[in-house]
Amino acid sequence: MTTKKARDLKASGTRVRAPGKDLAELATVSHDIAERERAEEELRKYREHLEALVEQRTRELRETEEKAERKYTTILQTALDGFWVNDLKGRILDANDSYCQMIGYSREELLTMNVADIKAYGSPDDVALHINKVMRLGYDRCETRHRRKDGTPIEVEVSVNHTDIGGDRIIEFVRDITERKKAQEELEENRRRLDIAIEASQIGIWELDLISDTSIRNLKHDQIFGYEELLAEWGGKIFFEHIVPEDRPSVKAAFDEAMKTGRLFFECRIIWPDKSIHWITATGKALGDSTGEPIKMLGTVTDISERKLMQEKLLASERLAALGQLSGNISHELRTPLSVIASSVYYLQSALKGNDRKVEEHLERIKNNVDSAVAIIDSLLNLTRLKPPQLERLDLTAIICDAIASAKVPPTLSLVRDFPEQGLLVDADRVQLSMCFKNIVKNAVEAMEGTGTLTVTVHRTADGQAEISFADTGPGIPTDNLTNMFQPLFSTKAKGIGFGLSIAKMIVERHGGIIEAKSELGKGATIVIRFPVDRGEGK
Repeated sequence: MTTKKARDLKASGTRVRAPGKDLAELATVSHDIAERERAEEELRKYREHLEALVEQRTRELRETEEKAERKYTTILQTALDGFWVNDLKGRILDANDSYCQMIGYSREELLTMNVADIKAYGSPDDVALHINKVMRLGYDRCETRHRRKDGTPIEVEVSVNHTDIGGDRIIEFVRDITERKKAQEELEENRRRLDIAIEASQIGIWELDLISDTSIRNLKHDQIFGYEELLAEWGGKIFFEHIVPEDRPSVKAAFDEAMKTGRLFFECRIIWPDKSIHWITATGKALGDSTGEPIKMLGTVTDISERKLMQEKLLASERLAALGQLSGNISHELRTPLSVIASSVYYLQSALKGNDRKVEEHLERIKNNVDSAVAIIDSLLNLTRLKPPQLERLDLTAIICDAIASAKVPPTLSLVRDFPEQGLLVDADRVQLSMCFKNIVKNAVEAMEGTGTLTVTVHRTADGQAEISFADTGPGIPTDNLTNMFQPLFSTKAKGIGFGLSIAKMIVERHGGIIEAKSELGKGATIVIRFPVDRGEGK
């Protein structure tokens, strides 16, 4: 059995006339249109599906945009920083609540205003120039002032950006920095006061990196060590090189203790570039890393040379006061028996002259020791009862020559006189100045122990002073003794009680001069004295 199926056809025909015939024929063409209709139906359904997808996506985008808008608005309105938008003419188009609270205007009021109305200084032309700058660069950031509604200015930090979203717009974020600026000004003022206090107190500030052995210091720190400007490098190693060698162990012990306790304190002597000795005191605190291991040390350093000098003078004064109380009794108690011994020796020398050589030697020894004892008594009285100098115009080189002669320099020593200029006149006490120079010469002779060279130099300095130096070739003076050698009762010699240089220092200072000692172990010592010199007569 044959199955029949209906099909949709489309037929079209054309009438055709055959040549030579009156009767026309009809020509037809049939098309099956079922496939095309199915295709058109599928295309229609696909188009409807696409339209539905586009509508859904558009709706989703609109919802996302609305959410973003709400989020954007919420962020701006709840931000702590102020925010506004203005156009290229400076008209304010929007502002958040934070800026309204900051400036004192309502949002509605701000939307009727121009940026120039808010700036604490600057004209509309200045605002236009700033807008052009932001347009050219795309952004700007600065500190400025805005004017509140009540007229008071506030310090603000602004961050400005240009955007073309919604047309050309200027977006400005504003942060109130009034309190910060106030705190900065107070900090700067406190820093200025601290700098003044540090400068007035003459304190050096230092920070030492214990790992790299480098430091940060202020200028006063390096000045305390004898430098006019900050050195390029400074650290613990360089610092220890400036310490008097005898003081280094105690300073190292102080640093070692600070590494354990965190606290540093010490006093020591330092050597300046000109070889002069100065006293310092240092305090500090060690700072550790996360494990507590010290990595830095911060502290101060102060020159206490003047304080030490005052302490030494006070100590010397106390010693002199004690000696003064004893000197009268000592002189009375000792001079009488010494005079008896001296007169007895004189009688025995006269009576026994030529009888026994050994007896004469012993008598001479007694006489010499009596003379030494009397000299000590005289030195003690000179030290405690030195009168004010009786000044007269004197030839300095002549007094020095007399002092050298009276000191009785042994012939085993070489004596060099270097007097390039004669006739240097000073106002001085002849007796006291001669005593001063004689004591210094005798001290140098005793230091060389019979052999060596004593060089005495006198010359005029560039600043108009007479400088006298006594340089010997003895063993030299240890550094730690240089500051003590002019103190009463200080002596490193087996003989003597340490009055000679003390008297010399007192005489020099009473004549308005200065005296100092220089020495290197093994290279001898030099005593230098400077006096004011008359520039007129005798020049």
